[in-house]
Amino acid sequence: SICGMVYSIFSGQPVTIIGSTGPVLAFTAIMYSTCQEMALPFLSTYAWVGLWTSGILFLCALTSTSNLVIRYLTRFTDEIFAGLISVIFIAEAMKNILSLLFQNSVSGAAALLSIMMALSTCTFAMKLSG
Repeated sequence: SICGMVYSIFSGQPVTIIGSTGPVLAFTAIMYSTCQEMALPFLSTYAWVGLWTSGILFLCALTSTSNLVIRYLTRFTDEIFAGLISVIFIAEAMKNILSLLFQNSVSGAAALLSIMMALSTCTFAMKLSG
């Protein structure tokens, strides 16, 4: 937490997001589950994906390929992508909450409390949003 405070002071933005953002977090979670299913080491796979991505981005920067696709990126594309990320987060949250009902180690009362808290939080957020 001290590093986060020092980073926010030196970045000039006190509310700088230090952690992963939505798309990066969704990609990392999907890649982790894929590595688990395929019995691959996650960290080395993640490193290779990062190296390949940096190489491809470097080539794109050298050749200015972003100029070719920028005209196709509109506000509609941005909204669709934001909707996809929202659906991914909602589906993951519902999967985790509903899995409590089927775990023997979690009592029925604790599962019900978790579901009620999730619904209350969702309702409160919807009321605040207008």
